[in-house]
Amino acid sequence: MLIKTEFGQNKYWYSSSYEVLTSVINYSVESPYELHDALIQLNNLGCQLVQIRLLGFTDIEKIINQLNPIKTSRIKTVEFFINFEKFDISELIELAKFDSRVFLNICNNNNKTIIHEKKNEYLNVRVINIPLMPYIDEIINPVSFICNIELFMESLKYNVGLNRKVSIDLDGGIKNFVNHSIKYGNIQTEKIENIIKLDEFKKKWFISNDKIEKCKNCQYRYMCISNSDIEEINNKYFKTKTCNFNPYENIWIQ
Repeated sequence: MLIKTEFGQNKYWYSSSYEVLTSVINYSVESPYELHDALIQLNNLGCQLVQIRLLGFTDIEKIINQLNPIKTSRIKTVEFFINFEKFDISELIELAKFDSRVFLNICNNNNKTIIHEKKNEYLNVRVINIPLMPYIDEIINPVSFICNIELFMESLKYNVGLNRKVSIDLDGGIKNFVNHSIKYGNIQTEKIENIIKLDEFKKKWFISNDKIEKCKNCQYRYMCISNSDIEEINNKYFKTKTCNFNPYENIWIQ
């Protein structure tokens, strides 16, 4: 990541050498594509963070067999969401230990004590009390905000939630984000590297919060990483999923 600032001349410059920065993948036992292939493609594009939501699996070995590309990749973090009920504790530990870059989120767990007693065996595991679903609506609140110079510089020009992000849904559809409705291709028949070159796919990368109604008046616009889809109405941009913050009265609506 390269950042240059020239505040005296009001010049801001942000650039990344990676063609893809982040990816969200929905993958189930019925998905028609190979996770192995998706990881290889993302690594070749320089992807730094991959989030994988695993649905319907009952065999950890089947998952681990798909993860071999991680071992020799430049991907920095692979974050998994998985249901506890499907597995035995020892199996979950096996997945968590696959690589030090693996972070495991265990959903709907009723055996927190068992997991925490074994915490000395691994580090990158946490328990979350939310159901695992492929398409979860975002909850935007101050806890999710990121405040640093890198994100600030990026947000001046880009939509930081969608910039250089590629997502793959359960059927292999390639999208800006998994919750979005528009598919630009399918990983079974098309390469990710070709899809991200499409002007239509990249368009939302450049719609920063400064260009979006309501967001452009929000005090948090340079630290918000909302993945909401964006629609254009009468030459104005709007997020299809808006948050509960009222920037005009400076209050969060419950």
